Amino acid sequence: MHKSNKKFHRFFRSIRVISRWIKKNIVRIIFAFMIGFSNAYLNENRMINDIKNVIECEQIMDDEDIN
Repeated sequence: MHKSNKKFHRFFRSIRVISRWIKKNIVRIIFAFMIGFSNAYLNENRMINDIKNVIECEQIMDDEDIN
């Protein structure tokens, strides 16, 4: 009786480990898709609105440089 009970617990422990591994990888895949879609949306939004990460500098011209 004791040996069969041990096999029973080992079987359910292995099922629990496998289900935890599957759940962890599904969550990783979902997070990867979420990050990918957010990056794609951000790039598309930048292209539509023509927003660039460039700081525009205003050039100040002195009176002496004009003449």
